Amino acid sequence: MLAEGKRTDQVARETGKSQRTIQRWLAEDDLFGETLDGLQEETVKASLRHLKAIAYGAAQAVEAFMLFGTSDDTVRIRAAEDILDRVHGKATIRIAGGGEGEAPIHFELVHPGALKKK
Repeated sequence: MLAEGKRTDQVARETGKSQRTIQRWLAEDDLFGETLDGLQEETVKASLRHLKAIAYGAAQAVEAFMLFGTSDDTVRIRAAEDILDRVHGKATIRIAGGGEGEAPIHFELVHPGALKKK
């Protein structure tokens, strides 16, 4: 349950254990923590596999919108973009600076594959 993102109070209520017991397991039981980490990692991997599997459909939805869409398709296009962003990554940090009196910020977007050692 914790691996699926439930809070300790929710897990306590559903299992009949006290929240303090669950928090103690998290803080003090290395095997419990390692097992939970492994389960969380598998959950993330399974989610990514699913997103990759449906990415082609998302790409088709984007293409259909570009070719035939109307303003009524805004929810559909946003969902498709969200799926593609999750599969291929999207910048999550806004870069600020280069304002008055500051040097301009220059950056280059590089595909991770281009960073391999030569």
